[in-house]
Amino acid sequence: MSGVEALVGQWTLIAAVQITDELPVEDEGVAGGRPPEMAAWLRGDGGDLAPNGSPAAGLTLTVRADGRFEERFLRAAELGVTVEFYDRHGIATLPPEPFDGRLRTIDGKAWAAPTGDGPPLIASDDSPVRYDEGDTVVSEQFSVREGRLLRTQNVVTDELYLSRSVFIYDRATP
Repeated sequence: MSGVEALVGQWTLIAAVQITDELPVEDEGVAGGRPPEMAAWLRGDGGDLAPNGSPAAGLTLTVRADGRFEERFLRAAELGVTVEFYDRHGIATLPPEPFDGRLRTIDGKAWAAPTGDGPPLIASDDSPVRYDEGDTVVSEQFSVREGRLLRTQNVVTDELYLSRSVFIYDRATP
């Protein structure tokens, strides 16, 4: 199954992992916005990072058949997430600030776009980017690997600094 179909249901956070990197700097000392490298990073799915996740808990994610999703604190007092979470406004938060949104299918993959107060800054309907205000660009992919939902947030800051946070969920038991 591709797109949203495999994601439908309720999920509980079990682990999270984050990596950071940098794009090579041009000789002039300016990153220069390397579109191929940036585009590749923003389309990453984080599946290779999932086995390295550290235990995390406290969030529940619901994905509906129409592509809408919502995430809530399950037990805010027990929140065990030590990985940066990028909120609907592209700001790194700890603890996470969950937001509601919708999933868009692009090239058979599910990409998040926030809904709610204020317009999200989305590059275009055919781009995986969910937030782009010039300095910070965020894409967010939802996928299922080995029965687990992976929520991968890909971030490029100042066309140079890279961050990828992967939140790993198990299907909730009824």
